[in-house]
Amino acid sequence: MAPTTSAWCVPEQAEQARRLDDSTPGQGWTCFGDAGVGDASWVAHWAPGTNETLLDPKYGYALPPGSGYVDVPYG
Repeated sequence: MAPTTSAWCVPEQAEQARRLDDSTPGQGWTCFGDAGVGDASWVAHWAPGTNETLLDPKYGYALPPGSGYVDVPYG
């Protein structure tokens, strides 16, 4: 498994992600250094062999209706 970084997108960015995915053959789309949908916010990072980090429930992200989640594999 490749390490991944995850980002969430506000509704406008989620729509851009859908357009990119629809216009690219296969699963996903090619991007370099970020999710490729503007200023998406970083949510999490994971690499093989690492454990989860649980945060206090008071921390979180407010996601407006229509937001999206993008998984960005690398490595």
